[in-house]
Amino acid sequence: MNDADVSKQIQQMVRFIRQEAEEKANEISVSAEEEFNIEKLQLVEAEKKKIRQEYERKEKQVEVRKKIEYSMQLNASRIKVLQAQDDVVNAMKEAAGKDLLNVSGDHHVYKELLKDLIVQSLLRLKESSVLLRCRKDDLHLVESILDSAKQEYAEKVNVHAPEIIVDNRVYLPPAPSHHNAHGPYCSGGVVLASRDGKIVCENTLDARLDVVFRKKLPENTVVSEIREAAVGLNRSGICGALQVANPLDACSSLHNRFGFNETEQVRIALIERGECPFENKIRNAQNGGFRAAIVYDDRDKRNLVYMMMNPEGIKVHAVFVSKLAGEILKEHARGKESECCIYLSHSDTAWTVLAISFLSLLVILAFLIIAFVMPRHWPNWQRTHFHCKIVDVRMLEGLPRFTFHSTHLNCNHSGETCAICLEDYKDGEILKVLPCQHDQEGNLASESVNAIGSKGLLESGYVYVDVRMVEEFKKGHVHAEKIFNVPYMLKTPVGWLKNPKFLKEISAVCKEDDHLVVGCQSGGRSRHATADLLSAGFKDVSNMGGGYLAWMDNKYPLKVEENVEEASSAAIKSFKKIKCIIKLSSASFP
Repeated sequence: MNDADVSKQIQQMVRFIRQEAEEKANEISVSAEEEFNIEKLQLVEAEKKKIRQEYERKEKQVEVRKKIEYSMQLNASRIKVLQAQDDVVNAMKEAAGKDLLNVSGDHHVYKELLKDLIVQSLLRLKESSVLLRCRKDDLHLVESILDSAKQEYAEKVNVHAPEIIVDNRVYLPPAPSHHNAHGPYCSGGVVLASRDGKIVCENTLDARLDVVFRKKLPENTVVSEIREAAVGLNRSGICGALQVANPLDACSSLHNRFGFNETEQVRIALIERGECPFENKIRNAQNGGFRAAIVYDDRDKRNLVYMMMNPEGIKVHAVFVSKLAGEILKEHARGKESECCIYLSHSDTAWTVLAISFLSLLVILAFLIIAFVMPRHWPNWQRTHFHCKIVDVRMLEGLPRFTFHSTHLNCNHSGETCAICLEDYKDGEILKVLPCQHDQEGNLASESVNAIGSKGLLESGYVYVDVRMVEEFKKGHVHAEKIFNVPYMLKTPVGWLKNPKFLKEISAVCKEDDHLVVGCQSGGRSRHATADLLSAGFKDVSNMGGGYLAWMDNKYPLKVEENVEEASSAAIKSFKKIKCIIKLSSASFP
C-alpha cells in the first residue's frame, strides 16, 4: 500500500467519524428539544390550572357578592313593604278606634249591637248563671235588652233562659276623653264571666278591634316558627346578641369571628339557607365563636324542615325559621346583649306530660281493679275450674256388683278388660258397674276378628303385634312369620300405665300401609291398641278377639322363647337334684 492509499483511507475514516458525530449531535439536539417542549407544556398547564382555579374562586366571590347585594336589596324592599303595611294597619286601627266612639252615639244601632254581643258571649260561655259588666253609661240599655237576649240564646241553644246578674258596683272604664288621655278606657261593649270568675269572655268593642288588628298583622310571631334544634335546648333556653353572619350563607369561614374565651357575651349567628349543607353552616358558626345559630329559609312560603346533620362535634344550638322571620330578625339585629332569645317549645312537652299522666292513671286504675275484684271472684273461679269431683263413699257403696266369669258373659257386661286401667278381669273377681257403662268396648268390637280369622290373616302375610308385657311374651306367644312385641301397658310401682312411646315404637317397625293383627292375653288391651293405631293413621288394623288364650284353646301352633325353655329345664334339673339330696338325707337318719 502506497502513501496515496493510506491517505485515502485516512480521509474516509475522518469523514465517517465526522458523520457519526453530526448524527449524534442531531440526536442530542432533537432529544433536548423534545424534553424542553414537554417541560414547557407542563409549566403552561400548571399555570393554566392556577389561573383557572383563581378565576373560579373570583367568580364564586363575585356571585356570592351579587347574591348578598341582591338579598340585601330584596330584604330592604321587603322591610319597606312590611313597614308600610304596619303603618297602614296602625293607621287603620287608629281610624277604627275613633269610629268606635261614634257607634255608641246611635242608641238604636248600639242597642242591637249590645244584644248581639251578649248573645255571642252566652254562646261562648254556655253557663246557666253569668255575671255581666258594662259601662255606667250603658247600664240602662243593657237592662232593657237582657230579657230579649236571654230569650234569643234559649231559642238558639234549646235550653232554659240563663240567669244574668248585672254588676252594679264595678263598671267598665268610660270612653276616652281629653281629660283622661292616658288612663284606661272602653269604647263600648260588655264583659261576661262565670259566677266563679274562672272563665271570662271580654266582648268589648276595643277587644274586637284588637282581634281584627292581630289578624291583619303579618306573621307576628317568630317563636312559633322555630323548628327542631340541631343541638337540644334546655328549659331555660339561650339569650345573646344577634349578629348577621359574614358571609351571609356561612358556607366558608366567618369574617366576624369571636373566641369562646374572649368575652362572656353570648353571640347568636343569623345565617341564610342555601349554597351548602346545614352542617357546614353550623360548624363554621361554631368555629367563629358563636354559641347559637338561627338559619332562615331563602324562599318564601315554604314548609319548615328539620336540619338533618351529624351532631358529632357540634356544641352550639341551632334552629330553623321561615324567611319572613329571618328578615325581621335581620332588621332588628343590633348586636346588643340579650336582644334575642331562643326558647324550647312547650307544646310537645305538654302533650308528652299529658300522655304519661294518662297512662299512669290507667295503670293505677288497673291495679286497683285487680286489688278489689280479684279477692272476691278468685275463690269462686277456683271452685269452678279446679274443683275436684269426689264421689261420696256411700254412693260408691251403692253401685251394683257382680262376680266376673269368662264363661258367663251377659249382654250388659260383656267386657273382659277394665276400661280404666285396661287390666284383664280374673274369674271370681267382684266388679262394680259404673253409671257410664263404657260403650267404647262395643265400638271397638267391630274391629275384632276371632282366632280362626286371625290365623288366616297371619298366613296370608299379616304382621302380628303382641301388645303384652315382655315377660308374658317370652312365656309363650303366637307362632307367626312376622311378629313384634310392643307392650301397650307398663307395670309401674303406682300401678298399670299406658306406654307413652307405644305409637312411636310401632311406627319404628311398621308402616301405615302394613296389614296388622293386634293381640294380647285375652283381647282387652289389644282392642284399645287397635283404636289408637287406627286414630294414628294406620289403615288396616284388626284386633284378635280372645287374644292368646283363644289361640291356645284352638290348639294353634305356639312358640316359647329359648331362654325361657332353658330356664325351665334348669329349674327342673335343680329340682330333681334337691329331691335326690332330700331322699339321701332322709335315708341316712334311721
